[in-house]
Amino acid sequence: MNDRELMEAMFEAITGLKVDMSDMKTEMTGMKAEMAGMKADINDMKAEITNLRTELKSDIQKINIQLENDIVPRLNTIEECYTDTYKRYVVETDNIQQLKTDVHLLNIAVSRLYQSA
Repeated sequence: MNDRELMEAMFEAITGLKVDMSDMKTEMTGMKAEMAGMKADINDMKAEITNLRTELKSDIQKINIQLENDIVPRLNTIEECYTDTYKRYVVETDNIQQLKTDVHLLNIAVSRLYQSA
């Protein structure tokens, strides 16, 4: 291979590299644009997450206030009524048993009266 052929081969190689470099540059430019879009999307997502956090905190505060002001007092009232009723039933259970015994004895007494009459 003479000098001229060698120079032409080197020129073709350099030209091919230039084309490859140009293609790479185009791809890099496209990637930069895509990354810029992704950054914008991420920033939008961060803003949405911040808004969601704020809304969630607000909703939790509302729920806590409702629990404190409405639901817990009602539950306490229900519990108090249940407890009072339970206590009355426990006390009256002995009386009910005594009434059953008394009625049974009265039935016996009445049936003896009818049998002796």
